[in-house]
Amino acid sequence: MLKRNLFLTVTFIIVFTIVGCVPNTIEEFLRKEGKDYNQILYIEQMYVGSIVFYDYIHSDGQKGIGIALVKGNQKQGWESISSMGVGIRGEDLEWDIFRAGDKEFLLIYGIIQNPNIEKVQLKEIGDNQSVNQSFEDATKINTKGYRLWFKQVSYDLKNIEIMGLSSQGYVQYTYPPSK
Repeated sequence: MLKRNLFLTVTFIIVFTIVGCVPNTIEEFLRKEGKDYNQILYIEQMYVGSIVFYDYIHSDGQKGIGIALVKGNQKQGWESISSMGVGIRGEDLEWDIFRAGDKEFLLIYGIIQNPNIEKVQLKEIGDNQSVNQSFEDATKINTKGYRLWFKQVSYDLKNIEIMGLSSQGYVQYTYPPSK
C-alpha cells in the first residue's frame, strides 16, 4: 500500500511538473524563450504559424519593433521558428525583411513614423523593369502607440519598390529613393 501511494504521489508530481512547464499563451512562451519585450502589439495568424509583433528596448537604450514566428498551441506546446527586430530611428518609414522557416517565408514589415503616411504599397522590380506592374497594399495596423505595416512577399530586398502615401494619394516616401 505504501509503495502504491508513493508511486501515485511521484506520478502526480511528474505530471503536474510537465503540465506546468508548458506556457499557456504565446506571451508566456516568448518570455520563457528570453524575449525581453515590453508588450505584444499584434498577432497575425498565417499559414506558417503566428506572426507576433512586439516592442522592446535594446540594451543600448534604442527602441524597436520585434517580430517572431511562433508555431504550436497551448496543448502541444510552442516552438519559435525565427525572430528579429527593427530599430526605431526616426525615419518616415522604418522597415526590414523577415525570413523564417524552411521555405524562406518572407515578410516585409515596419513602422510608419511620418503622420502624413496613411498607406504603404509595394511592387516587385527587376533589372530596370517592373516585374509586377502594379503596386499592392500592405496591411496596416494601428496598435498601442505604433502604426505597423507588413506584407508577405516572394521577392527579396534588392527587387522591391516601396511607397508611403498620404490619404490623398501623394507620395511621402519612396524606396529606392527618388532621383
